[in-house]
This record gives sequence, C-alpha cells and structure tokens, in this order.
Amino acid sequence: MFRILILTGWIFLASCSPGNQKPEKVHPNVLFICVDDLRPELGCYGNKLIISPNLDKLAEEGCLFTNHFVTTPTCGASRYSLLTGLIPRSGVGLTNDAIRELISNQPEGEKPESFIHHLKRNGYYTVGIGKISHYADGLIYGYTEVPSDDLELPHSWNEMMMDPGGWENVAYSYFRKGISVRTERYRFTKYFRDEEPVIELYDHLFDPHENKNIAKESPAMVVSLMPVLEKGNTGLYR
Repeated sequence: MFRILILTGWIFLASCSPGNQKPEKVHPNVLFICVDDLRPELGCYGNKLIISPNLDKLAEEGCLFTNHFVTTPTCGASRYSLLTGLIPRSGVGLTNDAIRELISNQPEGEKPESFIHHLKRNGYYTVGIGKISHYADGLIYGYTEVPSDDLELPHSWNEMMMDPGGWENVAYSYFRKGISVRTERYRFTKYFRDEEPVIELYDHLFDPHENKNIAKESPAMVVSLMPVLEKGNTGLYR
C-alpha cells in the first residue's frame, strides 16, 4: 500500500510596482509525492499486471528514471537521506529511527533540518499529508501506542493535515482485480471478478500462514471489514 505526502508551496504573485522596482519572483508550487516501498512496478516501467494510469501519464509528461540508485535500501534511512541530502555517516543513519534520533528532538539551528524546512524558511507554506518521514502521520508513537503530539520533523511543517492515527493501523494492497486490507489481526480481500473466491478472510492470530479462508463462516467480520476496505478503494474499482 502506498500512503501519500503532499507538499504544497504558496504562490507569491508579483504585484505592479511603481518606478524601477523589480517585480517579486513568482514561486512555483511544489508537489512532492512519496510512495512507500513501490519499486519500479508500474505500467510506465513495463509491468503489465499493474494498473497505474495516473502515474504512467505523469511519467510521460516528465522525466522517468531508469538507472536510479539510493544511498541506503532501508525505509527510514532512505527517507532521512532524501529529506536532508545527506549520506548515512553512522549506524543510526542506517536504521528506521534515523530521523527520530538525528532530527526530531533537536532545536532549530542555522542549517535546515530538511529541504521542506528550507522551503518554509524561504517563503513557502508547507503542508504535510500522510507518510513523508518514517511515521505514518508524521507524529512519533509506536504502532500500539496512543498518538502523540511530537512531530518527527518539528521545524519543517506549517501544517499537518492528517488526523493522528487516521489510518487505524491498516495497510492496503492493490491487485489487477482486487483490493486487500491488512489489520493487526486479519487480512481481508475483495476480488472484482466472477470466479470464486470473491472474498477472502484470514485470521493471522490462529492462521499466520493463511491456510484457511474463513470468509463464509465469519459473515459478521466480513460486514465489519468491508467499509474499511472500501475506504481504500480510490476509484480504481467500481
């Protein structure tokens, strides 16, 4: 599943200026979309199983990298490197806790903590939605803990628009003809096809290897999970 961060920049329009005064520069909007664990598994990279029309169109209109490398292959460390422009220089810089340990509790200094912070300092109004650093909604707390008020990037954002814990600890997966949602206990899948099974439900508490589909014998659970699954249906399937 991918979870999305949007960074929008405030447009400063040049006004009419008297005399020889130079007009103000117009700052372009900046939209930064950060996708979790995607890999080049998209139509624009030749994958025929993935339906990604919007990203394919974006690739047609922009620059598609086909020989791109990262400083580190792990999630949090890679995000730290991308946001700061720094290569890992310590053991913690190679872990998922890189941002929390190296940025989160630091006072604001002369150097910006991230490129977002740099934009903010230079006239942009920065808005974060979803997972841009390591934690899903930009706040530091464990998966089973009550959401905190501690920002992972404390000096970068003017506004964070996602409600803490709004994802309800679920993850979505998308297939050619199906959507799957994973909760702390269950994996629930709905296929948009005629052949059975159309619905799959696995209880990872008793069946971690998913050997038995319990959808037919658990109709109440299917009904309760269906709205959660449909919440992740972004219009790809009707």
